[in-house]
Amino acid sequence: MASSRGTSFNAARLGLSLLIVLGILFFIFMGAAAFAPSAFATPVVAGGTVTRWFVFAFGLIWTSVFATGFYVLAVNAAEDRT
Repeated sequence: MASSRGTSFNAARLGLSLLIVLGILFFIFMGAAAFAPSAFATPVVAGGTVTRWFVFAFGLIWTSVFATGFYVLAVNAAEDRT
């Protein structure tokens, strides 16, 4: 495995940045659940059964999946350049 010293790409910094973004989104989700549960309890569509909680949680999961994919692609591309 090649060392990435001296290159402008820093995998640890990218990973930490993505972790911070996902952590902030998670704590917003958990904070809203703890302090304002009725804020997201309303249905997305009037008369529907899908609530804003479901949409936010689903978006949080997919944001995590896309962030992981982006990280893997970025690190692999940086390793291929070295």
